[in-house]
Amino acid sequence: MNPPPKPSLFDSENAFVTSPLFSARILACLRLLWGSYALFTLLFTLIWIAVRVPGGASTNRYFSYLTRLHYTGICAWFFASGVQTAFYASADGGGRYPLRRWGRVLQVLHEWLFSTVVTMPFTITLTFFILLRVDLDASVPFDLYSNISMHVFNSVFALFEILLTNDPPPAWKWLPVNFLIWGAYFGVAYITHEDVGLYPYYILDRTKVGGRGVVAAYILGIIGVYGVTYVVVHGVAIARRRLVDRLAARKDGDGDEEREEEKCSMQASEIEAA
Repeated sequence: MNPPPKPSLFDSENAFVTSPLFSARILACLRLLWGSYALFTLLFTLIWIAVRVPGGASTNRYFSYLTRLHYTGICAWFFASGVQTAFYASADGGGRYPLRRWGRVLQVLHEWLFSTVVTMPFTITLTFFILLRVDLDASVPFDLYSNISMHVFNSVFALFEILLTNDPPPAWKWLPVNFLIWGAYFGVAYITHEDVGLYPYYILDRTKVGGRGVVAAYILGIIGVYGVTYVVVHGVAIARRRLVDRLAARKDGDGDEEREEEKCSMQASEIEAA
């Protein structure tokens, strides 16, 4: 009777906690720094709106915006991945960090959160600057700070993860799940309107854009852009991984040649001495 197959080790290559450019300690510090910045931004904007805008910081208003919901996810990712990377860095090369023994459910959730952090920001940024930039008032420092933090730095943070870490490509299985997340959000946006009379984004208000058909076109267009973005991010992550592997192989090859030349040189010296 054949023994049951051993379960595969989560992140066997340590991709989620390493970088081709930084040590694990530096990567942990950078991730925790980005997470702290995101947390400060969320708290600062929440407090500012609570003080300056009557009723603006109630949960059914503040978290009615996809930008803020997703930025909360970015904050969570950098703290979660930063802590895991810090544990890995302190494991003295043993390749251990807590997530590996926390169970498959938390590991899957980690992978899913990662898939949103590296793909959704670009669609949010493009949507804002193409369709919603009328909401940006550069003369108001708070608006400038909050919008740059949530609509520009979000994509910068995603590029950091895609290009400067060894993170794997986002798995294809999360693409349909994330499509459902987008659809669910638009549903929540209409629930918000029914609850407090607020459309989070004007493109969801058929009276302002020219009817339900236009609203549907906007929604389908945004979801379609996200699908294209997911494919591009997946491809870029694969290209980055291949480039890193190729450079590592070339470095190893150069090292072997140097060692061979050194060996030959030593042998020649021994022959001359004899």
